[in-house]
Amino acid sequence: MIHGPCGDYNRRCPCMKNDRCSKKFPKTYQDETVIDAFGYTLYRRRNNCRFVVKGGIKLDNRSVVPYNMQLLKKYNVHINVEWCNKTHMIKYLFKYVTKGSDRAKIYFELTANTTNASPGPQIAPPNEIREYIDARYLSTCEALWRIFEFDIHFRIPSVERLAVHLPAKNIVQYEPGADLQALLLSRTAKKTMLTEWFEINLKYSDARHLTYCDFPKEWSWDASTRCWRRRRLTSAKIGRMYYVHPTAGELYYLRMLLMFVSGATSFVDVRTFQDIVYNTFREACEARGLLEGDNEWNLLFDEAIVSASAFQLRQLFVTIVIHCPVCNVRALFDKYWVYFTDDIHRGLREALGNPRYTAPHEQFLTLLSRKLADTFANSGANIADYDLPILSSCGEEMFGNRLINDELRSEPLLLCDHAAVAVSQLNADQRLIFERLTESALSSSPGIFFVCGHGGTGKTFLWNAILTHLRSRQKNVLAVASSGVASLLLPKGRTAHSRFKIPFDLDERGVCGVKRGTMLSELIQRASLVIWDEAPMTHRHCFEALDRTMRDILLEHRAENANIPFGGKPIVLGGDFRQILPVVRKGSRSAIVNASITSSPLWQHATVLKLRTNMRLSNPSLHGKERADLEQFSKWVLDIGDGALPAMTRGDESEPTWVTIPEDLLIRTDGDAAAALISEVYPDLLERYMDPTYLATRAIVCPNNLTTDKINDYIVSMLPGHGVQCLSCDTISKASERIPDFDMLYPTEFLNSINAANFPCHRLVLKRGVTVMLIRNLNQTAGLCNGTRMLVTEIGQRVLKCVVLTPSGVGEEVFIPRIALNTTDVKWPFTLQRRQFPIRICYAMTINKSQG
Repeated sequence: MIHGPCGDYNRRCPCMKNDRCSKKFPKTYQDETVIDAFGYTLYRRRNNCRFVVKGGIKLDNRSVVPYNMQLLKKYNVHINVEWCNKTHMIKYLFKYVTKGSDRAKIYFELTANTTNASPGPQIAPPNEIREYIDARYLSTCEALWRIFEFDIHFRIPSVERLAVHLPAKNIVQYEPGADLQALLLSRTAKKTMLTEWFEINLKYSDARHLTYCDFPKEWSWDASTRCWRRRRLTSAKIGRMYYVHPTAGELYYLRMLLMFVSGATSFVDVRTFQDIVYNTFREACEARGLLEGDNEWNLLFDEAIVSASAFQLRQLFVTIVIHCPVCNVRALFDKYWVYFTDDIHRGLREALGNPRYTAPHEQFLTLLSRKLADTFANSGANIADYDLPILSSCGEEMFGNRLINDELRSEPLLLCDHAAVAVSQLNADQRLIFERLTESALSSSPGIFFVCGHGGTGKTFLWNAILTHLRSRQKNVLAVASSGVASLLLPKGRTAHSRFKIPFDLDERGVCGVKRGTMLSELIQRASLVIWDEAPMTHRHCFEALDRTMRDILLEHRAENANIPFGGKPIVLGGDFRQILPVVRKGSRSAIVNASITSSPLWQHATVLKLRTNMRLSNPSLHGKERADLEQFSKWVLDIGDGALPAMTRGDESEPTWVTIPEDLLIRTDGDAAAALISEVYPDLLERYMDPTYLATRAIVCPNNLTTDKINDYIVSMLPGHGVQCLSCDTISKASERIPDFDMLYPTEFLNSINAANFPCHRLVLKRGVTVMLIRNLNQTAGLCNGTRMLVTEIGQRVLKCVVLTPSGVGEEVFIPRIALNTTDVKWPFTLQRRQFPIRICYAMTINKSQG
């Protein structure tokens, strides 16, 4: 199928509008099929010099209309096939159905100036409605379709539309002339799908596991007798409640509750949650956490103050203020600040030796403001940006650049001792790199260095040696990493996105959110060295954005810094290109390589330094066969990364990518493969599922989220106890355009069904003792970052009590609230805001999350 020729070759082509092809042909060449930033598909169009001649014009791949080979062969006609991947696809799927049948309308009319017109009666004006009915045109294919009585339209599976109404406010249908009084008194008029659902749940216990929408799967509605009957046929049927607009008030909240409440026997039962009967359906929705509003935070703190310490409550307060849309921060602070000061009060009494001492109100606020300011700073925020009391008597620590003070806050003598020990343990390769990098930092010599080494060569040990050595000399060194897990392994480490304010949605012209004159810009100016671990994981646009930002910031001191990479600051990148590269959604291998730092113009300025010695094999605790097995496994992994192993192809692959796994690395089983894998990695799980030491040392690594979710669900089902269902509150972000239209188009249950990468599910099922992972950075100083593993010890409605499992804070108790998370996906023309616990089950995790 070839389009055209059109354009300059044929300006009379039907596609030409305003001297341009309305179909935008010819297209551009494309090596791989990709999705652009607006969600449109750019199909592969290779520049292979092949062409056809049409109308005397050579047309190549740029003029090929998207097609499907099977459809072309089957129908022997030209069929344009496009991939519709957005919610607007309805106009493609049902365009011709909504247009109706093809038709033509022709009529003849005598005009007043007609020469041969004969006198006669006045002609009535055309009746377009009657003409439409009388002169409808059906083509041959449509006529045959109706003659053979083929289906004009049908729907699979069938849908049962479910009535929704408030108590005693159901719709009653009646014939003209009916006795209305008798009709209202009859029991039939009061029987509806909803009320009869209540009756079935009251009579049959086996029906109570179904929600109202799921009820038609096992029960069918008999309209003649107005009652539910057990379904006899196995044909699928789904239930859908009538849509209710949010402005309908209580009816809207009733519908929301019916989406989640199962086995209800009355309207009162729908309003009941955790043995509490609420006065209205709205209050019941609020209690379940299904609505927005500042009352959410009041309920959260009412729940947390029962068991949380003052320190934990302060951490919780700062997390909520930073990550959630709290409308009135000052009112929330005024209500609960007293609970934040228990440890302050106790510390004052111990310092004064007076167990009865009661500090003045102003002194409490002063000390609390100081601690809150520290907590905000540790989370990368400033207390001055929020409506909170900041007292002038907070002390000298409130002045100066807090970020620089935090970086330099250490014991130089202690660091000198640690640095001396670390440097003495470096091997030859590490020592050469150590001397090269520290010399560059101490002399402020510009440069980009990439330290390359496979797993086990001691990159993290080298970073720690450099950091302690330079900081012992009061040098400011910024340690960042591409992942939260890797950042926890570095002293005062942060994720690169958090430290440099790198936006998540970047293009080739993006910059970081660092402005001149701020504390963060001064911190970058004062830095002697920047260390960025696991750099190959990060998209090259992030490095280029930081480069542009640092050139702009450092331009203030020297004009020539604008022409030097990263403004003349020495930058050290580290990692292994054999491991995970940048993630490009639906991207080809070439797209992934193009996203790598090696494809950036900055790479030509980089000096590559290599680590070759495997330090894990130098461990003195290894003996004989154990050392030999580890060395053999290490060599096999390196051979895979280097492409040295023989590979094979599967399916229609153009090049071999599959390798054979040695038998001694496989788990052989004739039964359930998932169960065998779990028992291998988690032996004695049911006896030790609450043991943090046991859980912290093991995990199952998977290639994708789908496999991860299956294994995690399997393990959670094995654990004792009943699962607690945690539902999110889903809304369309106020930042989205045309919000009134969206309220009409997207009901709550549709928003609940959306799942995205690195985003919590609407429905989380947790048990006491389940292992979870944070998927957002809450407080990196406290070790709560994206990738932190935790053990859930208590499950509340709005807050979780957990024990940290990662090495940087193992055994520490933390409280995790529900926070507001946004996701943008090109498939949806809006931004979804989901208020949910920022966690995922984590007995199994993806390779990306485990790297570090």
